[in-house]
Amino acid sequence: MSNINAATSVVKKIGNPKVSKEKVAKPIEKKVWAELTLAACLKSIKTASHLSSRSVNSNAAAVGVRLDPSQRLPLPFVAVSTLDCTKVPVDYVLGATDAGPLKQIASVLNGSWDQFFTDVSPEQLSMIEGLRGLMSEPGCVGTGFIDPRLRQIIWPTGEEASPWVALTPLQSSGLSDVIRTRLTTESAASTDPKTGKSTIFRANAILGIGGSNPQNVGRYVRSMQRPLVFSGPTESEEIRTAYRLHFKGHLGGLAFAAPKKETTAFALWRRALQQSNGGSMPSGMDIREAERQHIQSIAVASLNAAAGAREILDRNREHLNGLTSPSMDPFLRALIDPERRDRSFKKVFARKLINSIERFKYRIGKDDYVVCGDGELAALISYAEEVCP
Repeated sequence: MSNINAATSVVKKIGNPKVSKEKVAKPIEKKVWAELTLAACLKSIKTASHLSSRSVNSNAAAVGVRLDPSQRLPLPFVAVSTLDCTKVPVDYVLGATDAGPLKQIASVLNGSWDQFFTDVSPEQLSMIEGLRGLMSEPGCVGTGFIDPRLRQIIWPTGEEASPWVALTPLQSSGLSDVIRTRLTTESAASTDPKTGKSTIFRANAILGIGGSNPQNVGRYVRSMQRPLVFSGPTESEEIRTAYRLHFKGHLGGLAFAAPKKETTAFALWRRALQQSNGGSMPSGMDIREAERQHIQSIAVASLNAAAGAREILDRNREHLNGLTSPSMDPFLRALIDPERRDRSFKKVFARKLINSIERFKYRIGKDDYVVCGDGELAALISYAEEVCP
């Protein structure tokens, strides 16, 4: 008997699997069309904007801008100015009192009026259709005076006469609605038939834009309350180094610097000889040979550093436009890229290397020293030339 009850219990548990409930969209409740005057339409269209300050601070004096489709910018960014702005809905900036007329006008211009309104007269449709051209024209409101409550960014212009300009960032609730609509469509098209849930997940944050009455701020402000969240790109130190080498050719921190390890060894060797010889550099066959070895060791280290830079640039060519930038110093380009070296490169390399060694600074205790004065090592230039291919 207990077995029968257990079997019955199992049937009850597995015989009635839960079926996910599909969300049924609520039907749109149509409203009776409110008669609009020509003056009301013109006022609403005049202030309808793609970009608005209302979502930044609804208590500040309103600022709005409607863009011209012909001024579309060819930039790889998602923005009203880079998209076809005729497909980005405009919003009101004068407050909720302007919401109704603009919604009615927009529904006629985009052909959706019969989905939202009843009792729309042909005269109203004809009047609004006649104003279609005005909605495509650029416009602005409130740009003559910027309320102190709207924060500004000081941006450099690169011009001597007026080196700075104050920019007031404005947001677009219409663009947020376009993005949110696309996400909703994408999610609906990727629904798992078994679970009834979308297989696409997009991380969202929550922003309290608009407060408890978002409609007072803008018609599409609710679309701004769930912004998408993306992971930031991870930093690659090698790519950063590749860009530095590509544009500036920095080797050793400066445009061209003698290798620290080898040059320090030469400086200390030279200082020890001077101290043991009453402050002057002694001379002799053994000393000249040691000088040659030190200088060539420094030269080889410099050429190896350039070869290492070349390897980094080769590994990151996909991020760069060529191995080195045309704006870089020609000598540094030739130092990194042997294919750019001409007959004079050996002499130029040796001279620059010796100059860098002479000015090399090293520290003993708390005191800084330089290897020697300018021109003191000029006789050693030929040593550096010998190892330069």
